[in-house]
This record gives sequence, structure tokens and C-alpha cells, in this order.
Amino acid sequence: MWAVIYLMGGLQGAIAQAYWSVIIQVVVAGLVLRLSRWPEPPKER
Repeated sequence: MWAVIYLMGGLQGAIAQAYWSVIIQVVVAGLVLRLSRWPEPPKER
């Protein structure tokens, strides 16, 4: 995986990989916080 990134973009590829990994971590953390705040979402029918 890393070999492909270095061959395609070199340093730019590595920066892009770190950039997306940070975004994914932030999104996952936000979802975890929401689930921890509202373990049971209100059901209104």
C-alpha cells in the first residue's frame, strides 16, 4: 500500500494519506460521542 502511494505521489501521497486518516478519526470520534450521549434515540411515531 505504502509502495503504491510513494510511486504515485511521493510526499504528496503520504500527506494525503495522513490527511484522510485524521478526517476519518474525527468523524468516528463524533459518532462515538453521539452514541455515548444518546444511547437510546427517542422513538416518536
